[in-house]
Amino acid sequence: CNEGKLDSVAITLSNGGAIDNHGDMSFSGMAILGGTITNNGNLESEAISLTGQNITVTNNGKLTTGQINISGLDTTTTTKPTFNNNGSFTCDNIANTGGIINNNGSIFITESLVNVTNSTFNNYDSLTIKGNFENNGLFHTSCGVYVGDNWVNTGTITGPKTGCGGFSVVNNTVNTGAFGTDSSNIDMCDAAPVFLIFDTNLGQKGINVTACSCSNSCAAIALGVDDNNLEDQLRVYPNPASDFIYLESAGIGQDISVYNSFGQIVYTKKIRPYKTQRIDVQNYPMGIYFLAITTGNRKTMSKKIVIQ
Repeated sequence: CNEGKLDSVAITLSNGGAIDNHGDMSFSGMAILGGTITNNGNLESEAISLTGQNITVTNNGKLTTGQINISGLDTTTTTKPTFNNNGSFTCDNIANTGGIINNNGSIFITESLVNVTNSTFNNYDSLTIKGNFENNGLFHTSCGVYVGDNWVNTGTITGPKTGCGGFSVVNNTVNTGAFGTDSSNIDMCDAAPVFLIFDTNLGQKGINVTACSCSNSCAAIALGVDDNNLEDQLRVYPNPASDFIYLESAGIGQDISVYNSFGQIVYTKKIRPYKTQRIDVQNYPMGIYFLAITTGNRKTMSKKIVIQ
């Protein structure tokens, strides 16, 4: 149990071991062969490896690493290594090759995510992947997932039965697996080369799959929508829009932020009183966006806008 500050070159945790961190811990590497790790503080490691059975790592604080590898030696769910994220987790790459990942917090991946056969990834909150997404296993999402490069599915991807989840993908999408075939509500917003559900689909697509129509961003929904009060502070037109959006401010200064449907900020600006701001949306992917306005008294409201 650590409640202070601990720096070490590397650490190995075997069966029956346990680490409970409430302070600051920093390692050059962590090899977890068994046992449990619970982080309620700040934990940093250049690399993390979960290899073996009966391993549980739970992050309730802030966890930062370069590469995390999760490799199970058994295909049964009772013995697979499990990573539970309830806090903030930042890494370069995730390679899940036989484990279980449950995200109820925030995950930011600067490079790629690979989820292979016999691996499970359950996403219930914010997930951003700046590079490639590759799924060969089971991937479930109840929220929007941003993918900054290519998207490939040869496994099974599901969404929620109520509401919707899905993906916003910058580059190419290839599906040769099962996408929403359990009749779940899942969306694909593919920006390249044209707005389609998939660039290439040689797999199966469920009956409730949609294209660029899911606004269930776990980040953006938290803003709330208060269209009536918003009209007293700011006039927004046209809506829907395809070329430009105009914002006419009332008699107080306002901070403006535009979020895409997956919670990423795509525009931010401070508008002076009685001024009109023009936003060029010609290169924005089609879909639903949220305009967040913070007034001088720091009250935040939001309005749903549509780019078509």
